[in-house]
Amino acid sequence: MPNEEVRRLVRLLLVRPRKGGWGLNKTGHARWRPAMAYCSVFLYRVPRRKAEAFIHALRPIMKLFEDAGCLSDELLRPKDVSAKFGGVSLPTAIDLAADEELWIEIAKFKDASHMKEVHSLVAKNPDLERLHSRFDLLISGKHVYHAEFESLQARA
Repeated sequence: MPNEEVRRLVRLLLVRPRKGGWGLNKTGHARWRPAMAYCSVFLYRVPRRKAEAFIHALRPIMKLFEDAGCLSDELLRPKDVSAKFGGVSLPTAIDLAADEELWIEIAKFKDASHMKEVHSLVAKNPDLERLHSRFDLLISGKHVYHAEFESLQARA
């Protein structure tokens, strides 16, 4: 029965090993804790007509970071940016023009020192300047917003 197989798989994925090995529905198993991550988040203002070129310009830069040891680097395309759940839409909050889109890049690292280590390696890459000059031509008014975030570890 497929449903039972799915339930078993879900239980297996949600239960982490305890000292004695894997356990399903056993008391005393370790509580699941998300892995810690340090994220570098960029918000880009991109003219709609340049969206595809933006993707093609940013992907090689993202690959440089992944090759240098970044845990993951993800580019998020706008889907529905309308205000919901009592909040204000991001485009409204940053006064995005009608012909612009807001794109998000999230790069994950182990911690702040790992991020600096990866950035140091990327900075030594001879292709970086060429790739960045191409990329800089595709964003609106050189508006890039950046912040770093650290994930919270669940309390047991």
